[in-house]
Amino acid sequence: MKYRALRILKSLMGGYVNTCVLLLLLSFGLYKFNLSNWIITTGIIITYAVSCFLGGLYLASKESSRKLLWGLLYGILYYIILAIASLIISKGAPANFSEAIRSLIVCIAASLVGGFASP
Repeated sequence: MKYRALRILKSLMGGYVNTCVLLLLLSFGLYKFNLSNWIITTGIIITYAVSCFLGGLYLASKESSRKLLWGLLYGILYYIILAIASLIISKGAPANFSEAIRSLIVCIAASLVGGFASP
């Protein structure tokens, strides 16, 4: 049980490091190229999808069975931490509900695909 918790934490840390790097690249693109709002929004969604896919892939590859379940768990945990961080940063201001649901669906779907694709 202890090793599973460490694997989950390691995969989440890796996913958030990946997210930070991709968001920094996106912000650099915004600074240098004055990207449109649509491109930024799409880039953020792609960042979440890539991070969740890689995290689900990593976590599911470390487990011998129930890979889809591990991918699902990763996506849910990733989104919960993301939502909590968003609430803390925005000082509890309610977010756009449709964007929150879209992010949840992207996180879960990408991590499930990562779990499915794991060897």
